[in-house]
Amino acid sequence: MPCTCLMMARVGKQHTEFLRNHALLILGCLAVVAEFLVVSLRYDVEPLRTQGGLWSAIGFAGAAAPATLVAPLLFFIMSDRALRGEASALLRRPPPWRDVLLFGAAHLIAVIAFFTVTGHALPSPDRASATGTPSEGIALLWFFSAGAVMLTTVLTVFEGRPLLSFLRSRWRIVLLAMGLACGAQLAGSASAALWTPLSSATLEGSARVLVMLVPEVVLDPESSVLGTDRFLVEVAPECSGIEGIGLILVFLGVYLWFFRRQLRFPAVLILIPLAVVFIWVANLLRIALLVAVGHWLSPAIAVGGFHSKAGWLFFCVVALSMVGLSRRSGLFARTRPSAPATTPPATAAQFASGQQTSAPANPTATYVVPLLALTGGSMLTGLFAGDIDFGYPVRIVFATLAIAWFWRHLKTDLRGFGSWTSVAVGLFVFALWMVLEPQDVDRAEKSAAFRDALGSLDPMARGAFLGLRILGSTLIVPIVEELAFRGYLQRRLLDRDFVHVPFDRFGWVSFLGSSVAFGLLHQRWVAGILAGMLFSWAQYRRGRLQDAVTAHVVANLLIAGVAVIGGDYALWM
Repeated sequence: MPCTCLMMARVGKQHTEFLRNHALLILGCLAVVAEFLVVSLRYDVEPLRTQGGLWSAIGFAGAAAPATLVAPLLFFIMSDRALRGEASALLRRPPPWRDVLLFGAAHLIAVIAFFTVTGHALPSPDRASATGTPSEGIALLWFFSAGAVMLTTVLTVFEGRPLLSFLRSRWRIVLLAMGLACGAQLAGSASAALWTPLSSATLEGSARVLVMLVPEVVLDPESSVLGTDRFLVEVAPECSGIEGIGLILVFLGVYLWFFRRQLRFPAVLILIPLAVVFIWVANLLRIALLVAVGHWLSPAIAVGGFHSKAGWLFFCVVALSMVGLSRRSGLFARTRPSAPATTPPATAAQFASGQQTSAPANPTATYVVPLLALTGGSMLTGLFAGDIDFGYPVRIVFATLAIAWFWRHLKTDLRGFGSWTSVAVGLFVFALWMVLEPQDVDRAEKSAAFRDALGSLDPMARGAFLGLRILGSTLIVPIVEELAFRGYLQRRLLDRDFVHVPFDRFGWVSFLGSSVAFGLLHQRWVAGILAGMLFSWAQYRRGRLQDAVTAHVVANLLIAGVAVIGGDYALWM
C-alpha cells in the first residue's frame, strides 16, 4: 500500500494535489481502523449485555461498528450528483493546521482516557463475571470518552463550520443512512433466529424434490443428512437459504432505488416477496441437484464445482429475472422500453489515440459483456468440474466471441503495446502476488490433484488443454477484466456518461471502488485489490487502457510460467 501511494504521487500535479488534500482523511481512517482493531481484539464486551443499565448498552457497542461502516456506503448510494458534489467539496477542504494540531492532541488524550477506562472496567473477557460489574459512573465515563474519541477524530479531519453547515442542510439523508445501517445490522442479528426453522424446511423441501430425481432418498432430520445409498451430504445451516435471501434483498433494494423513476411504486414492491420465494425454491433445487449429481455422475463433481457454482448461477437467474420482469411488465414499469436506436449516438472521443470513432449503441455492454460471457461460461463449466475444470476452453471461447462482437468499438482502446513502465508494473504485481500466496498443506494438495488430473489425459489432449489454459489466462482474461474494471467501472464511478471520461482522470471513489471490486472477483482478494490499484496506476500514467492490459498480461504470464514450469498449479485454482 505505501508503495502504491508513492507511485501514484508521481502521476501529476492534479493527482499530487488530490493526495495532499486527502492526506488527513486517509490518516484519520487508518487511525480509526487501528483503534477499532486494538479494542475489538483486546477486549470482549459481549458478557456485559446481561448486566443491566448502561453496561448492557456497552455490551452491544461492538455490534454498532458494522453499521458505522455501512452508513457512509448507504449515504453514497442514496446521494444524487449534487449531494455527491457537496460531499466531495467537503472532503477537499482540509481544516487549518492549527485546528489539526489542537484536535489531534485532544484526540490522543481522548484515546488514552478511553483505553484507561476500558482497561479498568474490562481488563479481560470474563471480568464482568469474575469480579462484578463496575459502577454506573465508570460506564458513563466510558461513553463520554468514546464520544470524545469520535468527535475529535471528525474535527481533526474536517473543518468544523463547513461540516456543521453540511449536516444542517442534509441532516435527513444522513439520519436515513444511519437508520438503514442500524436496521440492516439488527436484521442481520435477528436472522440467526431463523436458521433452525428455515434449515428444517429446506431439508424437507429438498428431499421432496430429490424424490423425483433418484430412486430412493435417505433423510435424517436430526443430523440434517440428505442423500441416497450412494451419496450422502450434511445440509449445514448455511445452506438454509438465508444467505441467498439476504443477497437478493440487497440486490433488489439497490436496484429499486437506482431505477425508482422508471418503476411503478408500490406495485413493484411485489417483486421483493416474489424474489425471496424464488431464491429459496432455487436453493431447494440446488441441493436436490447436488445430491443427484453425486448419485448419478460423480461425488467429486457434486461437492466441488457444482456445490460452489450452482448457488451463484441460480442467484443470477433469479436476480436477472426480477429485473427483466420489472422492465418488461406494464404493471411494474412506468414506460415500456423502446426499440434500440438504429444509428449510434454521437461520436465519443478516443482519448488513447486522439482519434474519433462512432460510439457503440450500448457502451456498457461493449465493456461489460465480455466479462459476463467469461463468468457465465465459468459457471456452466464449473458445475461439472472436479479437481480440474476441463471445460475451461469453453469459457475462453465465450469471452473471445464477445470481444470479437464488439471489436470495432474496442480496437482503439486495445491497440498497440503498453509501455516498459507497464511491464515493470506487471513484474511488481507478480512479485506481490507470489509473496501474498498462502503457503499451506491445501496448496500442495491442490497442485497434486491438478497434476493427477492432467496425467489422466493423453499427451495431445494434455498439451491442447494447457495451451488454451495459458492463452486464456494470459491474454483473454486480462483483456476482459481490464475492459470491465478499468474501462467501464473506474470511469462509470466518475460519470454516468463514462465513454467521455478520459482514462487518466482520477477519483478516490472510482480508484478504490474498481480496485476493491476487482479484488473481490479473485479468491486472493487482498492481493487482487493491490493488483487492481497498480493496474489503475499504470492506466493513469499515460491515460491508456492498453497500459493496464499490458501490466495484467505480464503478471498473468509469469504466474502461468510458475504454474506450468514449476508445477505450482494451485496458482490457477
